Amino acid sequence: IGSITVQAEAFANYVNNDQGLGANGACESALTMIISEYDSLTTDAQLYFQNSTGMAFESAKTRIAYLEAWVASNPGVQNIHEVLKPTGDMMIVSIIALIGISSIIGYYLTIRRRHPNSIN
Repeated sequence: IGSITVQAEAFANYVNNDQGLGANGACESALTMIISEYDSLTTDAQLYFQNSTGMAFESAKTRIAYLEAWVASNPGVQNIHEVLKPTGDMMIVSIIALIGISSIIGYYLTIRRRHPNSIN
């Protein structure tokens, strides 16, 4: 029975702290990985997981149910990470914009400190 509990606990940990935790924006692929991992458990370990009521098991079951519901209600939605993946050019433009804005604010604060009454 030791290996059954170890398998079930490892699966719950996988759902709560690995695939399930990193599912934001990639629910469909995370759910696919979780189902594949669940299918690789022995039948006894699957039953142990389903019948366990500990916090880790309940959290894992809730997370799986959420992923299943999200995927079912959003069929064919592209993963947000693929849509919003920044390119190298976008990162460079963002860094330059940040440096520019920081320079303007720094210049304004320096002038304000030197001449507090001249700028209203």
